[in-house]
Amino acid sequence: MKHLRIIAGLASVMMFFGTAHAQYDFGDTAPMMPGMAPTPIPTTARAVSPPDFMKLLSAVKNQTFASNQLPMVQAAGLCGWFTCNQCAALMNLFDFDDNKLKVVTYLAPHLIDPIRCQPIMDSLTFISNRQKAWQIISAAQP
Repeated sequence: MKHLRIIAGLASVMMFFGTAHAQYDFGDTAPMMPGMAPTPIPTTARAVSPPDFMKLLSAVKNQTFASNQLPMVQAAGLCGWFTCNQCAALMNLFDFDDNKLKVVTYLAPHLIDPIRCQPIMDSLTFISNRQKAWQIISAAQP
């Protein structure tokens, strides 16, 4: 059943992601996390364009339950690259830190600016969950 939800989520997400991904602009991002050295970002990575991201955000928001929203986020993580600000926006659709951490887990391998993860940390309530998010993001980077 879980795989069917992911496939359904993937089908829903695929219609939002064309080939037109916007080049990421570092001008409006959060400050770097202290103690994290800059890592090179693949030159081929492009963040989901703002219009496509708004469509995705709306589609996820329109789902009634987290059990329907999370597979869509997971499928989106398989289809595109995201900024930390976009990841935080998706996290903020959920009320509980457990679900927010699942969003981080799904998107961490596809973050193009992991060094600017402060919005992700700010979306979590508890320090222990911020540490978990930090570990997830750090482990997902090459």
